[in-house]
Amino acid sequence: MSGSGTTLGLVGTGDYGTASGTGTVIYTDGTTEPFTLTFPDWWANTTPPGVPLQAGKTVKYVTLPDVSEGATQGQTAMHIFAIGIG
Repeated sequence: MSGSGTTLGLVGTGDYGTASGTGTVIYTDGTTEPFTLTFPDWWANTTPPGVPLQAGKTVKYVTLPDVSEGATQGQTAMHIFAIGIG
């Protein structure tokens, strides 16, 4: 994922509860910016906000949160379906 804009948007959901974790935006100039990503359980049917990006910088790549060891029944998991910069 690379590009520039003001917001990093992610489409996803939590499973077996609210899923939350820390990811990192890495910019082309070598700077990094941590962010917290939280998705409510899919049953909640709510939309989380996007992640603000630093103005004037270009995203080189994004490291996503490591929330679980995989999708296991009864264990909180995060599912990310799409990512974009707007």
